[in-house]
Amino acid sequence: MTPKLRFNGTVQQLKQLVESSGFKGRWQHDSEGARFVTDGGGILLWYGPIIRAIMFQGKEPARSMLREKLGRNFGDHSADI
Repeated sequence: MTPKLRFNGTVQQLKQLVESSGFKGRWQHDSEGARFVTDGGGILLWYGPIIRAIMFQGKEPARSMLREKLGRNFGDHSADI
């Protein structure tokens, strides 16, 4: 079973984390959280601030690159920012 990926920070902190990793793309926001879509088609979904769950989706290899580079920042505890 894969551990749940969680992020307990703010959307601004999440943006800083993604941007510091060098990914280029665009953000979309709604009442349930935020979505980052890379220029290569990878997607990071954040269902926060209440649920705080992180999911990776989208086209390969962009999805795997997002998960590989950012996944270690998310776990049962919040990422260090």
